[in-house]
Amino acid sequence: MSKSSRGGDEFSFVIVGRGVTSGTVEAALTSAQKAVQQYVEAHGLSAIPHLKHPEDPTRRGTGIVFGVAAITPATANVDAVISSVLATADHQVEARKAGGYSSRGGE
Repeated sequence: MSKSSRGGDEFSFVIVGRGVTSGTVEAALTSAQKAVQQYVEAHGLSAIPHLKHPEDPTRRGTGIVFGVAAITPATANVDAVISSVLATADHQVEARKAGGYSSRGGE
C-alpha cells in the first residue's frame, strides 16, 4: 500500500495484492466508515460544525467519504492513467457528497 496526501483532508492510497478488488476495498472502507461513525458518536464529535458550512446542521460531525477506482496496466502514458484513476475516485467522492452521502455512515 502506498499513501500520499492530496489536500488538507484528502488522501490517496494505492493498494495491491492477491484478491484485492474494487469490491474488497469498497467493503473495507465501508466497514471503516461505520467504525469511525461509532467512534464519533461515542465521543460526542457529531456536533462539530463544518468549517465551510457552519450553519448547516446536516454537515456537522466528522467522518470519511471515499471513492474507489481500479488501475489497469499501462504500457504508455502512465501519468495519464494515474490522473484518470485519481479523477475517477475524486468524482465518486464529489458525487456522494452532492447526493447526500454522509461521511457519517451511508447514503
